[in-house]
Amino acid sequence: MELLKRKILMITPYHRSQRGNSQTSARLQMFLSSRGFIIDLLSLEDNDWQEQLQHNLDSSKYALVHGFHALHFGQVLQAISEIRRIPLLLTTTGTDIHCDLLGAKKNIVLEAMRTVQKIVVFNEDFHKDLRTNYPEFNNKLVTIPQGVFLETSPIKTRTELGLSLIPDFAC
Repeated sequence: MELLKRKILMITPYHRSQRGNSQTSARLQMFLSSRGFIIDLLSLEDNDWQEQLQHNLDSSKYALVHGFHALHFGQVLQAISEIRRIPLLLTTTGTDIHCDLLGAKKNIVLEAMRTVQKIVVFNEDFHKDLRTNYPEFNNKLVTIPQGVFLETSPIKTRTELGLSLIPDFAC
């Protein structure tokens, strides 16, 4: 039973291509995995994502589904409605807030926000914007600052970085 409490299905629009979404979902996956959570990651880049999602739902028990990017997750909710039986968390993006909520697919974004139990935003400006314009979501909003992941690597000198005209110095 403890294992079930730690199993999360993460759905991201992009994981293979180099985009901000792929970097953020990879960082979240790494962080949660390092804390003992079991993460199944589904990328909507895959042509058969609906079949993969259905297989995951049929063969695994999840404590949580974490959708990344409101517009894309809203489309998942429309395609596979049974996912709604699992607790849902949505991490929004700047694109959701600055573009998609103003565009032709606004209703898909709003429906995703209405469906989930919690909505994560990356900063207080996003939180304030949603709180002001969509007060119905106030009790769902959580601000978790977007972090960075720096891989460990040897320190490089300025010369190694091609900055040899600037003398190396130690601080």
